[in-house]
Amino acid sequence: MTGFRPALHKARALLFASALVAPFAPSHAEAAPRAMEQYYDVVREAAPGLPGYTVYRPADLTGSTRYPIVVWSNGACAASNDGHLYFLTQVAAHGFVVIAYGAPDVHSSPGSQATEDRLKRAIDWATSPPGRGGAKYFNKLDASKIATMGHSCGGIDAIWTGEHDPRVKSVVSLNSGCFPDDSTGGLSGPLAVCRPYLDNLSGPVLFIAGGPSDVAYPNSVGSYERVTAVPAVFASHATAGHGGFFGSAGQTVQLQAVQAVVEWLDGTLNGNDEALSFLVGPDAELGQLSNWTVESKGF
Repeated sequence: MTGFRPALHKARALLFASALVAPFAPSHAEAAPRAMEQYYDVVREAAPGLPGYTVYRPADLTGSTRYPIVVWSNGACAASNDGHLYFLTQVAAHGFVVIAYGAPDVHSSPGSQATEDRLKRAIDWATSPPGRGGAKYFNKLDASKIATMGHSCGGIDAIWTGEHDPRVKSVVSLNSGCFPDDSTGGLSGPLAVCRPYLDNLSGPVLFIAGGPSDVAYPNSVGSYERVTAVPAVFASHATAGHGGFFGSAGQTVQLQAVQAVVEWLDGTLNGNDEALSFLVGPDAELGQLSNWTVESKGF
């Protein structure tokens, strides 16, 4: 088990959030604060009773809070989440329990293809009878608030699972999207030809792309355009490319992507409509930042 006390990360994230987000003005005394206004120390550990998966979670699980669940699949559908460690730590630090494919001690692995059960196994573990994850997880996960999320091939896992598992209430596809109907799915495999099932989604979907240089940009755009049954957002950073949000872009761009995801999860899982204003509407805050464009529909 690894504990993260990223004081520098915390300071940067909070300074960044305060620069981008208008002061939170709750409509009544009991309104919940936005997730971006909260920051927890994070533990990264093997998922108890779920070999081959890693949990990123707030370090202190005492108290009555039940956390939303985000299940994650890596770029290339690889069995290592090392390349996404910073990103996933930042998401968990804002009050989400992330269950990521790949054990914490696996530091590199070959690419794979999207599968029907990779994220389903994580959801089954998170929603199993209380106690399967051990005493510290007892009644700490909110089975009514589940999102799938992934990068590149992992984004296909996230979309496919969201299309076929009604427990999924929100989907985040990063640098990813379904291939055209006449495609083979390429390296991501046949499940990547998933546009015909987009109307089966049980909740809204967010596509985040890295601009025209992102190899998955056409699939992201094509998938967003195909969504008709649920609300959807398409956001793109013009120069981030396919992997920029996870290391090759500057830290400001990486934190902007983190905030986009956190605000989305806060809005779609926690019901915080104010958080969604970062992504939705003609005055969406993300769209006002340098090199970002944002479109939305169905809200």
